[in-house]
Amino acid sequence: MTVPSLVSHLRTLAAHAVEPLQTETAMHGFLTACALTPEEEVPLADCVEAGFDIPSPEKLPEDARQALEGALDEIRATLHAGNFRFDPPLPVPEGERWCQGYVAGIRAHEDAWSDWHEENFDAAKAALVIQALAIPDLREFFIPPEGVSEDPLTLEGMVALVPSAVRKIAIFRFSTPEIWDYLVDEDAFHELWSDADLAGMSDDELIAKLTELEDRVPRILIDECIRRADTLLPRLHALLADDTMWRPQPDESPAPWWALLHALFILGAIRGEAAGRAFAAALERLRTHPEDSLWEWISTEFPQLCAGKEDFIRPVLLDIARDRALEPLSRVLAMEWLADSYVDDAGEGLDELLDWVASLTTDASEDRMVAEIAGMVLVDHPRERFQALLMSLATSFEAEDPSFGAPYSVADVEQAFSDSPQRPFQPPHFLSFYNPIEIRERQLRWQGERGGFGDDDFGDDVLGIGQDALGWENETLPLPFDTPYVREHPKVGRNDPCPCGSGRKYKKCCMGKT
Repeated sequence: MTVPSLVSHLRTLAAHAVEPLQTETAMHGFLTACALTPEEEVPLADCVEAGFDIPSPEKLPEDARQALEGALDEIRATLHAGNFRFDPPLPVPEGERWCQGYVAGIRAHEDAWSDWHEENFDAAKAALVIQALAIPDLREFFIPPEGVSEDPLTLEGMVALVPSAVRKIAIFRFSTPEIWDYLVDEDAFHELWSDADLAGMSDDELIAKLTELEDRVPRILIDECIRRADTLLPRLHALLADDTMWRPQPDESPAPWWALLHALFILGAIRGEAAGRAFAAALERLRTHPEDSLWEWISTEFPQLCAGKEDFIRPVLLDIARDRALEPLSRVLAMEWLADSYVDDAGEGLDELLDWVASLTTDASEDRMVAEIAGMVLVDHPRERFQALLMSLATSFEAEDPSFGAPYSVADVEQAFSDSPQRPFQPPHFLSFYNPIEIRERQLRWQGERGGFGDDDFGDDVLGIGQDALGWENETLPLPFDTPYVREHPKVGRNDPCPCGSGRKYKKCCMGKT
């Protein structure tokens, strides 16, 4: 709740609220319950009536109406991301106020919550700790009489459970029917770790989890790594520089490869020289490992990942793109990412770069793949001076054997230079990789790619939620696939999202393979 914009919204709303919601903390709890309400859309009218004693949102003062919409948007984003937490942790009185607000939000939509809790018993159990903090008569279910337990739960301990309880409720609330079928709960309150558990981990333990949990690392662990940027950056740099991490692993072993991806995503969230140099060092691997699946995972999100580190990344990419001694794939990836690193298709140096790229398209001594991809870069960054060149190249591609497939067509060029060019595909934020629903959907995707398996293969909990102290058994998941999972779809445009479901542009994913 330390995000300045959210705090400002809550302060505005608390000034208009009824009891017990006249504090920022209680209002946050109330809106969290509203954001989780098990209905298709947040029923704003019910929220406003319960929280402000006003019959409709239109009757709210303008500043409060805008604050309500802004606060709900921010809270929903946190719930979907799987990193809901109290930062700093709430003391007991504030924790009780938050829970009182949450319960008020449930009561505003009591019928919907009652039906949903009957169908989602495990999520209902997770909510009990919140209700007990809000309603003292329920606390006896958590805090036994003195002397009954050697390690009794305290009020402080109950408040510490609230963030992980909310994270678990959100997983059930936002899951699809397919994911819901596999959500099996053996711990009433923990989605994975409590905030205190994370804070107590050493830097080395955090790095070890990046390898151990493969593609199931949760967002809260990544956020903890980002918070420790000053001390973790040298370790991340060393991990990316470790030759053994880049070697193919036997299928039966855990995949340290995933730790490389996590390291790049963590660096992507950090700006500055140290992060830039570590990221640039990883990109040097393009020289020797151009076909590594890692590059597919970061390709679409590359402009986001390099933000704030461009001065360190661009020289490395330019040097790779110019080096004709390297594999063509190394060079074209570097060339594409270099152009994509210029935000909003602008920036000092971009036009000079595009002039050089244009020269590659007609260089008879250049590799064909490099020349063709150079043209695709120009289509993605249209400049009037290249229009005639691109039309000529596209026409020649279409005159060739159509079964070979053209890198770009006359229609693509016309669209790029039209008065209403195709709206660029906007990928989700790269940290959405760690959203709890995304993690579970990915496991179902692996299941589909390897032909499926039944519950007997991994016990009752196929997705491994809540099975051990870490939340997952240590079953081996597949190593990254060189060929993305492809389903049958209608023909898609080169800049459309790839129908394989990877989230990448079609041209940067399956277009060349299909």
